Amino acid sequence: MHEHVRLLAGHKPDGTAVMEEVAVERLPNGTVRLLATPAVADGVALGDVAEVDDGRIVKIVARTGLLEIQVYLPAGRGGDLLEELRSRLGEIGGAVQGGQPRVIVCHVPVEAGFAAVEAAVTAAIGRAEGVE
Repeated sequence: MHEHVRLLAGHKPDGTAVMEEVAVERLPNGTVRLLATPAVADGVALGDVAEVDDGRIVKIVARTGLLEIQVYLPAGRGGDLLEELRSRLGEIGGAVQGGQPRVIVCHVPVEAGFAAVEAAVTAAIGRAEGVE
């Protein structure tokens, strides 16, 4: 069974915090393991282990060595890019996790190297307009 923690995903123009909920597994020592890479919040990835306080991550205690990749899409894009990312990232040991309607969330082992990750993502998205 899993629970959720809240991660800071940014701030609204008025300064109000924007939080993202991420599924976690509670470990015997009281820490949690992330069961997903966040779609918006930065700094953590699938499998990272963290200390929590009041439902929020306060300290990362172990990293899995996965790079978090978020691909932001214009409205109406996704299916073709999703499959292309799945193929290209799979070649270097990565995976597409899913995401929200306008965000594709992926992760890749850091051992793949930044040049390989950049090449795979660039090849996948090509020159698609509005994709970041």
